[in-house]
Amino acid sequence: MTKLYTAPELQNARYSTLAAQPHSETCKKFCNVLIRKLLHQETRNPNAARRKAFGALIADLLEHDPAENGGWLYRSMSANSFSGEIVGYRPFNAVIEPMKGLMIDFVAGTRQYTQSEFTGGKKQPTWGRCARYRATDWLRDWFAEQGITWSTWNEHFIRERRTEKPRQASVVLRAAKRADRREAAYGRTMHFDPSAPHAAKMVERMDRLNSFLWDQTVEPHRPVFLRRIFANGDLPDFAWDAGGRLTALGSESFQTAKKRDRRAILINGETTIEVDIRASHLSILVGQGYLPGAILEEDPYEVEGIPRDVVKQWVTMTLGHGKRHVRWPTATKATFIEKHSINRKRCFQPTSPQGMSSPTRLAG
Repeated sequence: MTKLYTAPELQNARYSTLAAQPHSETCKKFCNVLIRKLLHQETRNPNAARRKAFGALIADLLEHDPAENGGWLYRSMSANSFSGEIVGYRPFNAVIEPMKGLMIDFVAGTRQYTQSEFTGGKKQPTWGRCARYRATDWLRDWFAEQGITWSTWNEHFIRERRTEKPRQASVVLRAAKRADRREAAYGRTMHFDPSAPHAAKMVERMDRLNSFLWDQTVEPHRPVFLRRIFANGDLPDFAWDAGGRLTALGSESFQTAKKRDRRAILINGETTIEVDIRASHLSILVGQGYLPGAILEEDPYEVEGIPRDVVKQWVTMTLGHGKRHVRWPTATKATFIEKHSINRKRCFQPTSPQGMSSPTRLAG
C-alpha cells in the first residue's frame, strides 16, 4: 500500500503534461492489457481517445523518481484546462476515475472563498489548489516487472507534439475592470478592428512571432503560443498602452512552472538557464531616470524591521497597480500566510502617506 502524503509533497507536485505516449512495443503491449482490464465492464475494446489518455497518464505517472516529493503530479480537472490539448477532457475522465484506488492515489482540488463588504457580499475565490495524483506502489511494481521504471522511461515513452496551432487570437482587448465588480479578475472582452493601422501591426508581429515559436520544442511543456492582452479599451484615453504583456496560452505553461521545474526545461533538446534580473522593477525605474542608480548598489528590498519578501511584494504589486495600496489583496494574504505563517495584514499593513505624489524623472 502506498504511504500517506505530506503537505510539502503536494505543494511541490510536478505538472502533469499528458504530452507523452508509450513508444516501445513492450510498453504499448502492457498498456493495452492494463486499460482493457481497467475498462472491461464498459467495453472490451477501448477507443483510440481513451487509449491515448491512458497512455499519457501512465507516461506522466512513471516519469520521475517516486522518492522525489512522493511522485505527486498536479493538474486542473476543469474542462477548460483541456481545451486544445492532445488529450481531451472526456477521455481523460473516463480513464482516471476507475484508476483511483488501485492504480493512483488521488487528492481532489480545493478552493477557498471569502465573503465580506469588500466583495459586495458575494463569495470571491482567494486561494485554490489543483487536483493531485500519483502512481500507487502496485502500479509501479506492475510496470517494473516488465522493466519499465522511471530510470528507463526514455526507452519506453516518447513526447508528442501538437501539430495544430491554437485558434485563439494573438491580440486581445478588454474593457476596464469595473470598480463595483471586485470578484472579476478583468474586464469584458471587446471587439476591435484588426485592420486599423496600429492594431494590424501588432497582430502581424504576433503572428510572425508565434509562427517561429511553434516550430520550437519546449519540453516538458507544449509548444509556445503567445498572446498580448490589452486593458482599458473602453476608456476615452485608450491608446493600446495598458496591459499588453506577452502571456503564454494555457493555464499551465512554462511561464507558470515552479522554480524547481523550470530548471528542467529543454528548448529544442538543449538545457536552459533562467536569466534573473536583480530587482527588475526598480532597475527599470533607474534606467528611466526615476530613481538614482545608487539604490541598486545593495539589496533594495532589505529594509530594517520588515521581512524582505514583504518589501518585494509591496514594490511589485504597487508598481503593477499604478497607485499605492492601502490594504493587502486577499489572495496575497492567503498565499503569504500559507507559505510563511505570517499574517501580513496584521503585521505589515501598507499605508499611503499623505501628500506623496507620483514619482518624477530625476534631472540630468
